[in-house]
Amino acid sequence: MPIESNVDFTLVEQYFHISPKGMEEPLLHIPARQLLDGPTMLGVLEKGQALLRGKGLDISASYLGLSLFNLVATSQLFLSQYNQWLVFDLDNIAFEVENHGDHAHIGYKIINLQWKEAPTEDRDLFIELEMRRVFAELISPVIAVIAEQAKVNQAMIWNQFAARMTFVRDYVLENDPRPNVREQFSADYEVVTKQLTPDVFGRKVNPFVHEPKYIDSPYQEGKKVIMRSSCCMYYRREEGQKCFNCPILKESEREAMFHKIRSKQESTATAG
Repeated sequence: MPIESNVDFTLVEQYFHISPKGMEEPLLHIPARQLLDGPTMLGVLEKGQALLRGKGLDISASYLGLSLFNLVATSQLFLSQYNQWLVFDLDNIAFEVENHGDHAHIGYKIINLQWKEAPTEDRDLFIELEMRRVFAELISPVIAVIAEQAKVNQAMIWNQFAARMTFVRDYVLENDPRPNVREQFSADYEVVTKQLTPDVFGRKVNPFVHEPKYIDSPYQEGKKVIMRSSCCMYYRREEGQKCFNCPILKESEREAMFHKIRSKQESTATAG
């Protein structure tokens, strides 16, 4: 039985908007290779700025960059669940954008599903080689064009990857009921964050190396939320504000936001 008949895309489709069927009503559908074209990328960034009501191209650059992280996270998730690496390259995916009124979804339609089975031995080497390929051929080149056209530093995008991957790991450990999947994702996470050298990513440092910091959640008593490893630029929207777990938010502002959110929840609960 083909591996694709057993794969459940529900999770990555819901959170990452990546699937073989793509979006129902895409506002944009662009073959990934075209994202390397400067004018095409500029058009995508300008459309993103308009949809997000951004004050500049930096916010759309941030969101588009994070969509590339989602490709890596998707491959990591399937690797732990099915022992199969989902191959992404410039010729087998298309970038899509869908407008939902008060927000927009960005993601990728998989044009041609390709899988590679992870070996029993030398799994770490397998992960390194696949990471090396996808970053060299897809992610790094597209990030470079994003940064060039938006006139931002590439680090703005790269620096977000660490906390995002930690969040995905935490989600799997807290929500997947299968012990073998949780154990495998943790082991593969250690390879990515601790064993891969910076040259795999074409960077001076491994973008996934990060000491996560957790802070009290204002939304659930006794819960923690992870501090982002870099600002996502969400506050750069019209009437926007920094996220509660933004690393550039002043602690005094965070504390005030914490109490405001808690007070609002308490008022809602009392009214209900």
